[in-house]
Amino acid sequence: MSNQIPKVSVIIPCKDVDGYVQECIQYCLALDYPSFETLLLPDLPSSLEIGGVEVITTGPVKPAAKRNIGAKHATGELYAFIDSDAYPRKDWLKNALRYFQDLDVAGVGGASITPEGDSLMQKASGAVYSSMMGGFRFAFRYSSKRLQETDDLPSCNLIVRASAFTETGGFDENFLTGEDTKACMDIVYRQGKKLVYAPDVVVYHHRRP
Repeated sequence: MSNQIPKVSVIIPCKDVDGYVQECIQYCLALDYPSFETLLLPDLPSSLEIGGVEVITTGPVKPAAKRNIGAKHATGELYAFIDSDAYPRKDWLKNALRYFQDLDVAGVGGASITPEGDSLMQKASGAVYSSMMGGFRFAFRYSSKRLQETDDLPSCNLIVRASAFTETGGFDENFLTGEDTKACMDIVYRQGKKLVYAPDVVVYHHRRP
């Protein structure tokens, strides 16, 4: 990575451009970061005019394939993956950047918090994820906790060096879910690099009720 502020490619896979997607785009475009691009990957072309966003039509493929297509079009030194039903806090990328000063760190993720405006049942779902009973050893992902190394970060909030992502071969498209776990384990155990959970690298993620 260069000594200058690295360019980040924000990659958003989605089926169609619904209200959550529009919210995600709005917050991404308002990020407090000087150099980034935003790539949106819907199944079908959208009639919505989205200034500042590159729209890449993928057809009805798996999320792993959408993220890989986004990475192939990306021009950043870092890839920032976020789900279409999530949105970043304004300092998402700026806070993540500090952890990449350690050249052994290949990826950073952080808290995935239920938005205050979600329904009672959505908040109940978020509470289950953030509990030890519901989230088990990954409960820390759903609330701001302590900084720690990990071997698994979810793709709803995953910022990774482009070089490390390319070396893994991207996300395994044979997986319907869990492709992020495999990619993370490849980075840690095959490449010998670090993944960091950073509590100040925050996205807000709408839950299913």
